[in-house]
This record gives sequence, structure tokens and C-alpha cells, in this order.
Amino acid sequence: MTRARDHDPKYVGGTNRIANELADILYCVIRLAEHYEVDLEEAHPSARSAEWNYLHPRATPPWTTPKRP
Repeated sequence: MTRARDHDPKYVGGTNRIANELADILYCVIRLAEHYEVDLEEAHPSARSAEWNYLHPRATPPWTTPKRP
């Protein structure tokens, strides 16, 4: 399915434009975390573990499985 904006020049963006938009989003997330005193380094793995447990209730997350020698 082709949308009208797929060929509209004002919607054409390169990697630099996308990178700029993602940086803006990251800035907003960091500011929100600071405002609500959320430790993102702690929250991220916790959220991923909760997501894993929800999607795979009987499986062990692959990042906790010890590697075999």
C-alpha cells in the first residue's frame, strides 16, 4: 500500500534527519526521568525482564543463562 506522503518531498528524510529526531526523543525521555527521579539504568533491565516474563512465562531469559565453556 502506497501512501500519498511516501512521495511528498517534505516527508523525505535521510539518516541525519532521523538521527536528529531520535536525539530529540532521547532528550525528552532523559528529562522526564530526571523530573520523576527515575534511574533509567535500573529501570531498563527491570522493564525488559518484566516484558520477557510476560511474553515467555515458563522460559528463562537468555541473558541470565550461564554460557557453557
